[in-house]
Amino acid sequence: AFETPTNQDDNYGVRTRSFLQVPVTGQYTFWIASDDNGQLLLSTDTNPENASLIAEVTGWTSSQQWDKFSSQQSAVFDLVAGESYYIEALMKEGGGGDNLAIGWSSPQLGLLEPTVIANDNLRVFSADIDAPVVVNESGIAIEGGSLTLSPAELSVRDADSQSYLHVYTITS
Repeated sequence: AFETPTNQDDNYGVRTRSFLQVPVTGQYTFWIASDDNGQLLLSTDTNPENASLIAEVTGWTSSQQWDKFSSQQSAVFDLVAGESYYIEALMKEGGGGDNLAIGWSSPQLGLLEPTVIANDNLRVFSADIDAPVVVNESGIAIEGGSLTLSPAELSVRDADSQSYLHVYTITS
């Protein structure tokens, strides 16, 4: 799901990026909840350069608290089934509790209240990686390269040992 674990640490930041795939053509509204400050960006396509800020938290919220600030809710977007959209969330934790969750609603999906975006609607974001990346129930495979996992980051190296850093939250 498009959500990080809560109460992990102090004084750190999170950047999560993915390709969003909507199952049904229709109108979608997005929300962000975070502790502390957070921003949600959405692109009109798969290009990160076309992403713009659509919602933000300017203080802190509890986990999945969607209604503390009016800025947490985006405008309504008309999205097309089968199309992919670049989506990015940022969070900066100071001290105390911490969390990040991205929710959406859509009358066409029967979701009238914000609901955390499920993994089924998210695809792995990879930039400038020539090697194919495959994610399935068996794990992650990268042809012709190497993969290193740690609690906070996923580091992918291609066959030429050029490193690309992406932060993913992997939940069961």
